Amino acid sequence: MNQTMEDDMGQVGTGPTEDVVDAVVPAQARPVRDPARAEIVLRYARLRSDGGPQFCRPRRAEAAGLIPRRQGPGTDGKIIYPDRESAERAAREFEALGACLLRSYRCNRSTHGHYHLTRDTTTPDRRHGLDARFPRQRQASPD
Repeated sequence: MNQTMEDDMGQVGTGPTEDVVDAVVPAQARPVRDPARAEIVLRYARLRSDGGPQFCRPRRAEAAGLIPRRQGPGTDGKIIYPDRESAERAAREFEALGACLLRSYRCNRSTHGHYHLTRDTTTPDRRHGLDARFPRQRQASPD
């Protein structure tokens, strides 16, 4: 607890004795299923004012049907990453935890350019550069 202490100037003040103040973590609406993944999301995603990740949703006019949707319902509820680099870094860390291969893409709904993650369904050969796709020509053996 706090106790009264006298500093070098002879002034009386209060200071901590043994209690250490922990970082304030926002209360979660639902329990977190995987703390390691939650930590990655909080590190790279765009955060709301309450500290949670921001999710992609249609605008009110789109939801009401007053204007056509700019994006299909496939992106509803996906986590928003502010830039491609953040999304790619998060994808690599998710993959290191055992997730399937992921890639980032720019959301069509975004007016300022935010990104989401999706599964990378390209063939493994296409993920590598040309050197990995084409075999090297063998060197002639000197006879």
